[in-house]
Amino acid sequence: MFEKEFNVLRKAVLYVGKHIFVKGASTRKSKGNFDYVTDKDIACEKYLIDTIKKYFPDDNIVSEESNSKNNLKNRSWIIDPIDGTLNYMNGLKDCCVQLVFFADGQTQFSFVYVPFENDFYYAINGKGAYLNGKRLEPDKTKSIRECMMAVCVTKNDNVLQLTHNLLYALRNQILTERILGSYGCATAMAGAGNFGIFADISMYINLWDCMPGELICKEAGLVVIRDKYNGYEFSVISISEEINNIVMSEIKNQIDLLNKK
Repeated sequence: MFEKEFNVLRKAVLYVGKHIFVKGASTRKSKGNFDYVTDKDIACEKYLIDTIKKYFPDDNIVSEESNSKNNLKNRSWIIDPIDGTLNYMNGLKDCCVQLVFFADGQTQFSFVYVPFENDFYYAINGKGAYLNGKRLEPDKTKSIRECMMAVCVTKNDNVLQLTHNLLYALRNQILTERILGSYGCATAMAGAGNFGIFADISMYINLWDCMPGELICKEAGLVVIRDKYNGYEFSVISISEEINNIVMSEIKNQIDLLNKK
């Protein structure tokens, strides 16, 4: 099921990664406060959309740069042409091309391609998650003290404070923390077992950021929760329900403490 869709867009994602993405940004412009788009964001997204329209002309597209206001509906393609643009602009390798196909009420498959490392992650609903063709089977027996934790941050003052407070509160429970600057890279690496915990607190989590890695993590057997609480959205992914509950409880606690100020 959806074999044609998978094969067509798999080739397209690999193509943009190897022939457009890796060339690096030639131009950039501001989209807002500390938010940028490069010429390669535009070029990668255009190639992927053109491919979808060629083979599946009636499908819906939700993409960061040109279709961000579109709603999710049956047979939707969710595209993030470059996740981690600030990393990309500054020559860091933690940035990726992300794509999801959503149909029949579920994410059917997703791709996260990290061109500078030539790491191609993908997941198929009900059929597992893979890195460069090898099935992902992360160690789910670790305690929280053995887990590295990846987080995302933004320039929003409250979100930045909440993330800092969360890490401080968990400092004596987790092994250590990392901020990659790419939601896609962090969640894909969680699926691969590099991070035992991933957490993101935000005012609003974009579908193109979270959906690709979520399926990879789910298909790798991790616990994935995305929820809302007292004016914030948060995502927690970890190797066990017990660890997820610890992190989610602390996120809600930190939100409550901040809201009381």
